Amino acid sequence: MFGAIIPGQLKRSQTDLLVNTLCLPFTLVYTLQGEWEFGSTLCFLLPYAQVLAVHVSTVTLNVIALDRHRCIVYHLETRMRKDVCFGVIALTWALSAVLASPMAIFREYGSFTLEPGHTIQFCREKWPGKSTDGTLYSISMLILQYFLPLSIISFAYAHIWSKLRGHVSPAESGVNSSASSERHRRRRKTTKMLVTMVVVFAVCWLPIHAFQLATDIDSSVLDMRDYRLLYTIFHVIAMCSTFANPLLYGWMNRNYRAAFLAVFKCR
Repeated sequence: MFGAIIPGQLKRSQTDLLVNTLCLPFTLVYTLQGEWEFGSTLCFLLPYAQVLAVHVSTVTLNVIALDRHRCIVYHLETRMRKDVCFGVIALTWALSAVLASPMAIFREYGSFTLEPGHTIQFCREKWPGKSTDGTLYSISMLILQYFLPLSIISFAYAHIWSKLRGHVSPAESGVNSSASSERHRRRRKTTKMLVTMVVVFAVCWLPIHAFQLATDIDSSVLDMRDYRLLYTIFHVIAMCSTFANPLLYGWMNRNYRAAFLAVFKCR
């Protein structure tokens, strides 16, 4: 079971690194400078890649939770087969690519003249039809990226915690009680780590989702004097989630540390 969960944790750490690389520097530069300086191609590709990476990270978090639920609640000790793992990974990326596609399709790149001789470039969403389309997309992303994953993960870990709390099955008593006790202790410790990661996810991502939704519902938020500062703060808080995950893995999971060193061939 623990061997099956480690690839998922490594995959999520790689996705967290991708989220930080794509989201943090580019978004901060655009927000603080007030001008898009990365050209027309990146105007369409970069927002798509950012949302894609966030979706992959969130879906992977759900996959890890459901896999632990399968192993612990239903006592399924067998590892997930390699072909199933590759299938889950492919499905994760395909689903995330579809959900992120509006960010590449409904986009506009152009220039705006502030005053004679001073023109700035912009990159923004451009939704067809009603002006509420952007709001509907933000609401759907709030549900799909935050509330639905949080509900699934909370449900899975609540069942796991209920199962592990003070439980040692009769089959684990007797001659092999020492080994069973150690296995049970490791299960509890790993579950605590993942629950902590979920709490970090819930706390870090709520401000940016709520602020983005408020902006789409009431455009006057954009005219706030401290809009850029607030957006920057909320964005950094959201990225703290992806910064914290590898640290939580390394601090609370010995198997992850060993797998990480094996992957990067460190001594």
